[in-house]
Amino acid sequence: GEKQIIRTKKITEELPYRLKVTQLPVEVKKKKTPQKTGVKMIYQYVASLYVRERSFKPELKIIDAKRIKDDLTELTIANTGKQHTILKYYDIKQKQNNKSIFKKLDNLSDKVLTTNILAGSKRKIQVTVNKNFPGGSSSFVLEKKK
Repeated sequence: GEKQIIRTKKITEELPYRLKVTQLPVEVKKKKTPQKTGVKMIYQYVASLYVRERSFKPELKIIDAKRIKDDLTELTIANTGKQHTILKYYDIKQKQNNKSIFKKLDNLSDKVLTTNILAGSKRKIQVTVNKNFPGGSSSFVLEKKK
């Protein structure tokens, strides 16, 4: 027989996929059985799938910070790496009063902590900050938790 050569394209960054499985409603009818009323449940399964090489890593940085209210700021975070990541694996720190001291932001919402940032993408989040901060993206850093 002939040999088949399978060629695959080398990926340069992680490929994200969404798997969504929905149960189909199937009714089994039997003869001479009275119709019954009740609750019908249909299950749905949703999962994220990622195809990547082991060498791929995320690389997050804060590229913009805009004050929305006195103590509410919108941060734009870019993932310039080759793999997705979730913000719960990072501490967001804010510069304290023009000094080189950064303090961790506490009480981040679940919405912020579960933010998924895909490779090569940007996401905006809103955080409560010290209203006396000097402003700008250089007033914030992201540090990977140990």
